[in-house]
Amino acid sequence: MTEEKNTSAEIIKGPWRRTINTPTEDQIIKAEQMAFCDEITTTCLMSVLSILLENEMDIGEKTSIKNITFIQESIKSLIFKINDVSHPLDKLIDLTTNCEGDSEKTVSELDENIINDIIASYNAVMEPDNDTS
Repeated sequence: MTEEKNTSAEIIKGPWRRTINTPTEDQIIKAEQMAFCDEITTTCLMSVLSILLENEMDIGEKTSIKNITFIQESIKSLIFKINDVSHPLDKLIDLTTNCEGDSEKTVSELDENIINDIIASYNAVMEPDNDTS
């Protein structure tokens, strides 16, 4: 039989101190701000869901859940924007909505043509034609 060698890793012990990453004051403030924004978002969403349920809307379907998620993130985007925090939906909302008027009266609408263009562009990239000519 062959002898098995007992190998072990060499561990070097040094005078190194373990460092603990404590958050900075700015990081703590930002975390508190984000938690506050999330709390407001949840409160708003609960109100929306309550109204839907009171009016016997079926919000349990998979497609409904996707819409609710989009509503939730839209609310969060608004609250973040008010608090000077960026959100991934900011650019999409800016691209797809038109806002006209002044401080007295403002009218905002969704530009369906731009949404259709975005979807067409997405489909062209994600599902290219099989045409090889």
